[in-house]
Formats: sequence, structure tokens, C-alpha cells
Amino acid sequence: RRDIVNDRKQFDIGSFFCNLNEDEKKLVMERMHKESFSLGQYVFKQDDTGERLYVVEKGAVSLIKSIGADLDKTVLIAPEGSIFGEFSFIDGGTRSASGLVSSVDAVLLSLDRKDFDALIEQYPAIGTKLYNNLLITVTQRLRRTSEAHWKTIENVIKNEKVINPDVA
Repeated sequence: RRDIVNDRKQFDIGSFFCNLNEDEKKLVMERMHKESFSLGQYVFKQDDTGERLYVVEKGAVSLIKSIGADLDKTVLIAPEGSIFGEFSFIDGGTRSASGLVSSVDAVLLSLDRKDFDALIEQYPAIGTKLYNNLLITVTQRLRRTSEAHWKTIENVIKNEKVINPDVA
């Protein structure tokens, strides 16, 4: 079920709307839709095409990456106010993870890429602010992913040294 979003208060907590004034927030919200999901329902699945980004209004969504046969890893839990689905939204690629509703109910605000493009064509200053907010979100997530990657490598090396003390 999709409804047009009319209440601007819900956006005050989301970084996607950071640095937008009330009029700018209203213009963005006029292009967003509210969608309701149930516990265990997928918003999208890994390798789906991604034409939409999401802001969690209520509940939480777990982003789960399939990394091998019968091996899934939760890479992010998106709580209220956070953005997800931005990678595919930005680059037009497929979804890098699955979005699974991990609370009893979730209410998500979505923005289609075509609506976003029309908005920034008409209001370039808003587009600059939104792209900057997306860039900050992506950068923060890449930093966390990189840190986790190096921590994993460090743990593997430590374990190799415990198992075989002669490993340099």
C-alpha cells in the first residue's frame, strides 16, 4: 500500500533531509510515498534492480548480504530515521543486499529515482543538498565496512598465529 506523505515532522530526524529548510522538505515529501510492511516481509531482495531509496519512518529493516551457500550476514540494521537502498538508487546497479523488515511493523518512506531526477532538474539547489546527504551516508557506511573488513583480517592473522606460531 502506497500513500503520499504529507507530514513533515517525521523528516526532522533523517539525515537524508539534513540542511533542507521547511519549504525544501515539503517539496521532497510531495514526491515520496509511504509504504507499510510486516515483520519478515522483504522490501527488496539482493540482486533486484533498485529504482527507489527508503527512509525508515517506523520500525527497523535489516540489510542482509548473502555471502555463500546458506550463509547470510546482517550488514546493517536501519532504525527509524535512517536511509537504505541508496547504493542502487545512486548507481542504477542491482541491490547489494536484501532488505528484511525486522520489527513487528515498519513504515517506510520511498522515493523513486524518476521523481528524484525531476525534483533536482526543477530545483538544483535541493538536489545538491540531497546528493551531499547521500554522499555522507555512503561514505560513513563504507568507512564502517572497511573497518570491519580490516578487523576480520586482523582476527584471521591472530588465529593463524595461535594455530601455527611460526606464521610471520
